[in-house]
Amino acid sequence: MKIFDLFNDLRKDDFCFAYLDEFSDSSTDALIALQDARLADKRKIRRKISFLVTECFQNIVRHTENSNQNFDKLFGLRSNGSILSISTINPIIRAKQEKLKASLDHLKELSTEELKLNLLFHK
Repeated sequence: MKIFDLFNDLRKDDFCFAYLDEFSDSSTDALIALQDARLADKRKIRRKISFLVTECFQNIVRHTENSNQNFDKLFGLRSNGSILSISTINPIIRAKQEKLKASLDHLKELSTEELKLNLLFHK
């Protein structure tokens, strides 16, 4: 995809944010502040979205394996109307890949209520 095509695609969004730098707890705090300011007038959903954004960002901070490459992690957030997309990229050891895939596949099969129970159980 050409950069201008990407620009034209993204400019249709209400909000678009990509982060490609060092990931740390202080970065998380800045991201939360940005997200809360953006959703200041939408109190009802702000808490849920802030939780999701924080969890996804923290997964990069907490579960990334060391890599010899610069800029090997990415966090992306897009919003268009009622659709929110969160994308993350971070390196993991291949040996952990199958276990992670199995966990994600299991979560995809759960109902909304089962997801809530799963979240409470793992806190």
